[in-house]
Amino acid sequence: MAALVVFGVTAVNAPVKASAAKTVVKHVNNERAIWTTTNYSNAAGDKVTLSVIPQFRNHTANSVKVTTFKLCFSTTRNGGDYGVSISPMITDNRTGWARDWQYRTFESGTCRTYTVNRTFRKNGSIHMFRIEPRVSSAYIGGSTTAAYVR
Repeated sequence: MAALVVFGVTAVNAPVKASAAKTVVKHVNNERAIWTTTNYSNAAGDKVTLSVIPQFRNHTANSVKVTTFKLCFSTTRNGGDYGVSISPMITDNRTGWARDWQYRTFESGTCRTYTVNRTFRKNGSIHMFRIEPRVSSAYIGGSTTAAYVR
């Protein structure tokens, strides 16, 4: 795993096997944004990249506001001419609140921004909120859910 901080944005590459979905925990600290990127090759040898990038504001010791998050997808399958359906969901682990977006087609190279505008509060020793991409294609075989802690 490699991390890079550029202009207040933390980029983390988390390789994941094509058949495995996993959850990674991210520390918000005072970051303005945190990249969580899943890079892997599927069984056919195609490279797949899926990134989730939430934007943060109003940091306190016990909370942070998520204004938006960006979701990006790319693949080398069919020379990059391939799309999948993605329906992201963000969940507040303290209150149970969830926001679920409709499935939309992401062609390779597509990024979309989703508006949240919600403050999440510290929740003891477990995460405040999580973002799950939810990819419908068996070709992808899994994605990384990011859970965020204060």
